[in-house]
Amino acid sequence: MVAIVPLAYISYTSFKAQNDLVQAHLAVDELSHAAEFVRAQGPGAAVTVNVRMPQGVVSSDASGREIFFKVSNWKGDDTDVYAALSGQVTPTTLPTASGEYSFKVSYLENGNVTFSDAGEPTPTPGPTATPTITPTPTPTPTPTPTPTPTPVPSSTPTPTPTPGPAYNINAMVAYFDAGSTSDYKFRLQNISGWSPEYGGLSGVTEGKTFYEVRAAPTRNEFLLVIQTNNGDIVAQVWHDTYWSDQVTLATNAAASTSYQAFDVQYFNSTGRAMVAYKRSSNNVGYRIWDGASWSSESVASSTGLSGTIDIVQLAANPLTEEALLGVVTSGDNVYVQQWTLGAGSFSSPQSLEGSATLYGQVMDLVYEQQSGDGLIVYRQSNDANPRYRTWNGASWSSELQANSIGGKAQWVSLSTDPASNRIMLMDSDNSDDINVQFWDGASWGSVTELNSNLETQSYRVFDGGFLGGSGAAIIVYGEQNVQTPTYRTWTSGGGWSAAGSTLDIAGDSQVMRLSTTPISNEAILVVGDDTNNHVSAMRWTGSAWTDLGLFETNGYSQGESFAVAQKRYSG
Repeated sequence: MVAIVPLAYISYTSFKAQNDLVQAHLAVDELSHAAEFVRAQGPGAAVTVNVRMPQGVVSSDASGREIFFKVSNWKGDDTDVYAALSGQVTPTTLPTASGEYSFKVSYLENGNVTFSDAGEPTPTPGPTATPTITPTPTPTPTPTPTPTPTPVPSSTPTPTPTPGPAYNINAMVAYFDAGSTSDYKFRLQNISGWSPEYGGLSGVTEGKTFYEVRAAPTRNEFLLVIQTNNGDIVAQVWHDTYWSDQVTLATNAAASTSYQAFDVQYFNSTGRAMVAYKRSSNNVGYRIWDGASWSSESVASSTGLSGTIDIVQLAANPLTEEALLGVVTSGDNVYVQQWTLGAGSFSSPQSLEGSATLYGQVMDLVYEQQSGDGLIVYRQSNDANPRYRTWNGASWSSELQANSIGGKAQWVSLSTDPASNRIMLMDSDNSDDINVQFWDGASWGSVTELNSNLETQSYRVFDGGFLGGSGAAIIVYGEQNVQTPTYRTWTSGGGWSAAGSTLDIAGDSQVMRLSTTPISNEAILVVGDDTNNHVSAMRWTGSAWTDLGLFETNGYSQGESFAVAQKRYSG
């Protein structure tokens, strides 16, 4: 006999389970907000908060620096719902039965926050009651509760949202844990430092080779895209306090551990994001995330494109919803395509170079942040002069030469100044040198060789960017057999500073990812070392390095298996 479960029943129970998770997330959020509220008031402060416990809560407690719920769905699977706190709480077992509860949240003289029963549970209401916080003994304005996230239909099936910590975050770091290939890990950063380690991205069991995290310019949101070592490309969205909207973009399409075959960028003008990715040997797919749902997949034209796609790079115009797509193929060809909102599709590939000599990342492209003009830089064969072309919104210039770097470019990286049309070109070459030159919107300045003894030429052992709207820049790189990454800062009036030391990561640097943001002069550096396969992070305050954290002792292995992004939205 075959049991037939009505589809309506499955849909209802799945929806109910999702709603229970959202309600659990709201309960944890209310408790954590109350804890942070009394901590901000000082010793002796107390508030009463009403919290609704949904059905399906298996266990709940507050201890250490966390509030932690375990919620069971209709299939019997458990999901962790938790919030990270800025200080210690007195260990407390919270109720699990569904209903309305009142908790007294107090801040003690010993520095702990306590949760105690402030009344009997009331019968479970229908619609979610609006939580309130009534401070005592001094009246204080009621904090505004976080609204319940509402599931939004998507063009592709979206898994149940995965709640995470409410941490009022400034930055996110996502990274690979080789000891747990079923899950990646991530941490958040705010003024109090780094959060504990958390996990997410369910259902992906392969190792993760390349990561990108981008921050939305118009809301508190991060978008994470991961390329696995068997060629899957998966994306999901962090909605300020929880993950959801996970979507598999490609399957078995980009199985290289040497090249990143996707990119993701937000448009400043609309807050929408585009992900472009290799979907077959000579085919690029792309989707748009509008803040609520994913578009269906579109496919960029491949007319005239020769060779197997290895590298995919994407640039978003800062002024309009226009994008540039650059690809490098196995035949050492460099192609570029343009996308505009009006056209709704990419132009046919235009061949820019036929002898790029594929090695690491031998091509990068960006937009000038004030003019909206585009710039692409790439290697040509064994020539020491990087080649470049400019885009004026209608056509590409002829091929031109930047200044000689004295060697063959292995890794090419561009960074844009949000306050001008200045662009910093960084490249490491086959002589283990790192060279920098600046584009001012019309021409290149002189080349500065910052170091001639890099740890490796096989990986991108450097990164850099502009610091807020100050016009200053920073670059970080790993010297051979030196366990403390080196950094330099730059200003238009003073040029490059002397080399300085960051913080000791207890290993030799192999890959570096640096995040800067238009709204702050701070930077976050994440380093993978080839001594211990550790992943470490630290923060540049604008004048010094601090907040060193060893995130993972079994993490870095190949590719660029971690990423970092700082908040871009000032709201």
